[in-house]
Amino acid sequence: MYLSSVWMSGYGVAADTESNLYFITGNTAAGTYNSATNISESAVKMSADLSTVDSFFTPSDVNGLDGGDTDYGSGGLMVVPDLPGRLPHLAVGAGKDGRMFVFDRANLTGFHPTDVPSHVAVGDCWCGPSYFTSGTAAAMKQNVVSSGGHTLMLWTPGPSTPVPTLTQVASAVLSFNTDQDGGFFTSVSSNGLEPGSTVIWAVGREEGTDHHVTLYAFSATPSGATLPLLWSSPHPAGFWPNTGGNANLVPTIANGRVFVPSNKEVQIFGLTANPLPLKQPFLPSTNLTALAVTGAQYWGTVKSIAANRVVLELRDGRELQVDISPAIEQGRSTEPQVGQSVIVTGKLNTDGSLQADTVYRAKGKSLWGEDRAH
Repeated sequence: MYLSSVWMSGYGVAADTESNLYFITGNTAAGTYNSATNISESAVKMSADLSTVDSFFTPSDVNGLDGGDTDYGSGGLMVVPDLPGRLPHLAVGAGKDGRMFVFDRANLTGFHPTDVPSHVAVGDCWCGPSYFTSGTAAAMKQNVVSSGGHTLMLWTPGPSTPVPTLTQVASAVLSFNTDQDGGFFTSVSSNGLEPGSTVIWAVGREEGTDHHVTLYAFSATPSGATLPLLWSSPHPAGFWPNTGGNANLVPTIANGRVFVPSNKEVQIFGLTANPLPLKQPFLPSTNLTALAVTGAQYWGTVKSIAANRVVLELRDGRELQVDISPAIEQGRSTEPQVGQSVIVTGKLNTDGSLQADTVYRAKGKSLWGEDRAH
């Protein structure tokens, strides 16, 4: 059997407690779909040894998805953890056309002239869902987070008869450049089931002329139909200069830190003893700020290099003396070359020189971002 491509924008293959594997396939040549030998555009449940396709779902417009390159396989398929006695074994996943289907994992329903699983509109999805549990230990509730288009949405699974459904609870909107496809990735953190402690983290795809990415923290406790923005990174959470490819970046939370990978760097965020003022509190008496925040930032052209001292010509013709030793020691420096455009960040000394903690290549002058002195 031919399963077509599996890419899901980098979203991983999922597994349930019985070690069954779940994923979504991409497109193939238009008109070649065959539910017996070629399962394109399909949510697939497969045995752990990859020997058997146990179940699958193919949208009724499979040939249109294949022919229009609007494949279902641009998004990931998430297995929703079970809550005994409440709902069937669920899985959810969306694709380029923005439909997020919700499945009973016991029967993905195969192919039908009319779609059997229910679906909701989440926006074009080069993305993947996330999940959290809320309520009390005696009455826990499932929550699904979608991130298609530019919109974060919170959903709750509904009754299982005749098929599982999703009901939208609240939403929030992110901004990023239109040269990036719709969708982004989220992660969720909480202090167990403590009310008000659940935070939905999102990394917005590249934005601005400097192609930076932004880390967002949203409260998972709705205010009306809105997910309140608790905080967003005041400085770039990284950069994505590859404007021809999507920034499929996933925030990772561990040990009280949030890690954001991007182009050749990882920014680390966490709690601080003396937090900066934020838009509103994150939790009582605690706020967030970047551990890696640096003050000055300049774009320039490398004019000369002597050991770890670099002279940059700035956009206004001024020269900036830069000591790149700290950036080299931290592994946060590319090897500069004379005539190359770079972006440097760090601390300005009293003599006007810069102690750089990052040195990265940059695009040409027309794409330089704004300089800042602190």
